[in-house]
Amino acid sequence: MLPLAVPVPNVHGAVVPLLKSAVPDFERSDEYLLIAKHEDLPGVVLAAFAGFLIRMSADASALGTVEVGIGAINAIYETDDAQVREAIRDEFIERFDGEPAAVRAVQPFLIHALAAEFATILG
Repeated sequence: MLPLAVPVPNVHGAVVPLLKSAVPDFERSDEYLLIAKHEDLPGVVLAAFAGFLIRMSADASALGTVEVGIGAINAIYETDDAQVREAIRDEFIERFDGEPAAVRAVQPFLIHALAAEFATILG
């Protein structure tokens, strides 16, 4: 995993700034632009970020972006914030439902606990 330059406080409000800082291309993506006015809702942003990573995972030259993006999700997940973990389960992971190629692309970058969540939720 690539280290992140942004510390992750144990706060629900850190999700959006961390994702935008870790993966600047996300903020310029169609996925983000569609939900930008709702960036105060981390779950909405997590679902859009998942969509962005799903799209990036289809391009072999963008796997570095996928790795950094999943690194950010791993860091957020490791904060042990119950609201954040729920949003990751309900919004981020669920967005991968029906996207088996994308799931295979992100799996190598997932921490063990998050890989287990993917397996439980997506079967």
